[in-house]
Amino acid sequence: MCIVHPWMTASFVLEEVKEPIKADVSIPQGASIQQIGQVYYDPTDISVSIGTTVVWTNNDNAAHTATSGSLEQGISKELLL
Repeated sequence: MCIVHPWMTASFVLEEVKEPIKADVSIPQGASIQQIGQVYYDPTDISVSIGTTVVWTNNDNAAHTATSGSLEQGISKELLL
C-alpha cells in the first residue's frame, strides 16, 4: 500500500526459496488519482520467493511509497518511490 494514497493496495506472497530472481512492479501514470478501473500497481498481485529482488518503478507524477503492513495493523517497512 502507499501511505500517501491508502487506496493503493496490492498483495505480495512470499513462497519457499527457489532460485533468486528479479521481479518488476510499476506504479502506472495516474495512480495517485482514486478512480474505478485505475491500476495502482502492475502487477496488482505478485508472489515471489525469499531472496527475490523486487524492482519498483514509479511512472506516476506523484511520489508514492511501498509499505508493508496495513493502516489497521500497523506499518512494518516503508520505501519512498
